[in-house]
Amino acid sequence: ETEDQIALSTLGLFMDMDMWCTTKLYVFDTSRFYGQDYTVEWSVDNPQVGRLETLVVDGYEAARLHPLKPGIATITCRVTLPDGTWAEGYCSVYVRSS
Repeated sequence: ETEDQIALSTLGLFMDMDMWCTTKLYVFDTSRFYGQDYTVEWSVDNPQVGRLETLVVDGYEAARLHPLKPGIATITCRVTLPDGTWAEGYCSVYVRSS
């Protein structure tokens, strides 16, 4: 549903092996997630390409990808409400060989 939108600060990234990148979760004031006791789960679909670290940046839940080898990976952020409903945001990452 579009009215309960969440968003990630970055939807796509190109990075080199000697970098790391961070994407932040935004939950909009108008969404049904805002102000609720939701849980946030981060995952990466290709852990061989990068290791995820979860952290808080400027008060926002965030994930940082530390590259392990060149390739393509997708970071997924799932926000789940106490009633079990959820929304997901995605960030595609392309790691170049340095």
